[in-house]
Amino acid sequence: MIRNYLTTGLRNFLRHPIYTAINVLGLVLGLACSIFIFLWVIDELSYDQYHVDNDRVFKVMENESFSDGRILTDQFTPGILAETLLSEFPEVEETSRVAWSEVKLFSFGEKVNYEFGNYADKSIFNVLNLPLAEGDPNNALPDDESVAISKKMAVRYFNNTSALGKIFRLNNESDVKITAVFEDLPKNATEEFDFILTFDRHLKQNKVDITKWDNEGWLITFIKLKDSSMKLQVDEKIKNLMKKHNESFHPELFLLRMADWRLRKNFVDGKQSGGRINYVISFSLVAILILVIACINFMNLSTARSANRSREVGIRKVAGASRRMLIQQFMTESIGLSLLSLVIALLLVHLLLPVFNDFTGKKLTVNYLDPVVSFSLLGITLLTGILAGSYPALFLSSFRPASVLKGNLQSVFSDSDLRKVLVVFQFSLSMIIIVCTLVVNDQITYMRNKNLGFDRKNVLEIRTNPEILKSYEVFRNEVLQNPMITSIAIGAANPMEINGSAWFDWQGKSSDDNTLFNVADCDYDYLATLGFTIVEGRNFSRDFPSDSSSFIVTEEVVKRMGFANPIGQRLRVGDEYGQIIGVIQDFHNLGIRQTIQPTVLTLGNSDTHDADFGRWATIFLRYKPEKLKEVLEYVRSVGKKSSPNFPIQVSFVDENFDYQFRTETMTATLSTGFTILAIIISCLGLFGLALFSTERRVKEIGVRKVLGASVSGLTVLLCKDFIRQVVYAILLGSPIAYYIVQHFLAQYPYHTQIDFSMFVIPALVMLFISLSVISYQSIKAALGNVVEALRSE
Repeated sequence: MIRNYLTTGLRNFLRHPIYTAINVLGLVLGLACSIFIFLWVIDELSYDQYHVDNDRVFKVMENESFSDGRILTDQFTPGILAETLLSEFPEVEETSRVAWSEVKLFSFGEKVNYEFGNYADKSIFNVLNLPLAEGDPNNALPDDESVAISKKMAVRYFNNTSALGKIFRLNNESDVKITAVFEDLPKNATEEFDFILTFDRHLKQNKVDITKWDNEGWLITFIKLKDSSMKLQVDEKIKNLMKKHNESFHPELFLLRMADWRLRKNFVDGKQSGGRINYVISFSLVAILILVIACINFMNLSTARSANRSREVGIRKVAGASRRMLIQQFMTESIGLSLLSLVIALLLVHLLLPVFNDFTGKKLTVNYLDPVVSFSLLGITLLTGILAGSYPALFLSSFRPASVLKGNLQSVFSDSDLRKVLVVFQFSLSMIIIVCTLVVNDQITYMRNKNLGFDRKNVLEIRTNPEILKSYEVFRNEVLQNPMITSIAIGAANPMEINGSAWFDWQGKSSDDNTLFNVADCDYDYLATLGFTIVEGRNFSRDFPSDSSSFIVTEEVVKRMGFANPIGQRLRVGDEYGQIIGVIQDFHNLGIRQTIQPTVLTLGNSDTHDADFGRWATIFLRYKPEKLKEVLEYVRSVGKKSSPNFPIQVSFVDENFDYQFRTETMTATLSTGFTILAIIISCLGLFGLALFSTERRVKEIGVRKVLGASVSGLTVLLCKDFIRQVVYAILLGSPIAYYIVQHFLAQYPYHTQIDFSMFVIPALVMLFISLSVISYQSIKAALGNVVEALRSE
């Protein structure tokens, strides 16, 4: 029976190659698009699933409420929290503290590299499930001179020999002994590091006091519960834990599960507000919509061409075929076509997968041995075949033998209204996808071009090290001898990474005002080098020794303080007093995605750069446009003299800024590709329907030409119904698209405005493409030979 179904289906496909090609191409594009998105979604959902107990592992977070209504969510907690949770909460099995991630210089013989890693408690191996390839799992870091490294780092320095017991020179300052080698973290792990130094070493080196509850040290606290079901119970118990120990600083604590570290890490006003999960959901919906568009093509063409198979159905029914058998026939044809499309789609995926990986920054592969992948691909294909073939099968099998064999085919075309609805629905989806793509691209352009409050172009960013900090003045003077370099400065942070904070007091401040200001140290040339705009007062100056205790504030600070004349106003931070000497234009100090925070700049001591600017001290160097190559060579040559034992690390402020948009850029690129696919698939269906319509009306066209109808008049006649459907689709899709893009833009504190052109342009594009597709077939039919059309009458 199945063989008969397949033979009949194959004959039908070969008898109508154009329609078969349209259906196959539409399904191939739809399936290929869905496979790409499926692979990407599976990879995103697999993050942090490597841990056998990932449902029991959490990161402790805190929500701090401020008097101005803000609620800030942070992952940095007091160092004393971990031991308190372990000793006082029976639900907690293990805890581990992790300090800021750092880049350090590792040297072994002639091999010298910067590596990325952490200071952490030795319990980190258990909490994050880091199995050891070498070393004692019960004592991986026996003392402060120990280091654990990843397997790939061990291979990088020691090839395939054992790394245990080897001695690294760390930052050219001290030696550390390799006491453990842990297995490489999988590519789908949110936390990334290649070395772990002891947490006690961090405390000693940085003189951090973790006996208080004031968040000193800025630490991340990981915990593992004895049972995942205890999460809500622990949330309630730790919520007000800080309030019991600190009257002035008492954020609410809560747990963030490991599975949410990547996908749901965004918070707005203290509440979880999506994150990458939004892209996972959006792309999944896009895959479904594109498959639906492809299936609509199949439905429309199958039902439109039902007259060609009506007599086949009638004869089969007369010969004894039941409706169930006919449904099986048509469903087999549909599923067979889907399976053929799957094979071609997989070939297309293999060809384009390297390009897709470049766009997404991933290393995706199609692993057919993975049952999840295999069964999912098969399931998607079968579902597509069933969805595409269900209505045609039900429709064709419903024909009455007496009617179709007598030539009464009026009932055959009674479904034309449904076909019109499907075309409208199909193009409405295309309209929605086009508008959303335009808005995403416009938002990225808006953010990239937004005034940041400083000039990021033509500025080098140089990571400091102990040697260059000690000889900074020598380095600075020699660099400025090059006429291609206009200025140089040093500061505690990149302007868009100023996340240090402090409480300031001033005259007239309310007792219940707990406003927190961001704060950073800088030198005399920081503002000029980075192109800040002074709106009132002056910059720090070497002519005023008192500037060492003065402040430069942003406009937002002045607004929060309520000063009409801020210059000269006195501020107190801790036990130190100073006055405001300048006000600068607000700038994005925490990245473009977050609201501008009130920021205070203080003057660092040029003689103690390491002490004032900290380990993240950064040198900024402004150069003349189009002189980058020469400047880089010169800076590196000067750097070798000032810092002979530390290779100079150079980046660009504008490139670091663009890095923030890697997710949005990837989204925009993929969305553009999906939009093109949606239009192509929709137009394929429209072309097929136009072809069928002109074939069915060929005698009508011939008669009209004999009666004097012009080619243009016939073209309009054949096109108007289809164009009307596209217009309806535009009118239906536009308000839905507007609602979606409004919701999308609401996620950004600074966003572009929804412009009328964002709907007009897609509408015109869709009309133009549709008209081009339909007109081609209509003009071809209108120019046809009348004799050929009417000779059988």
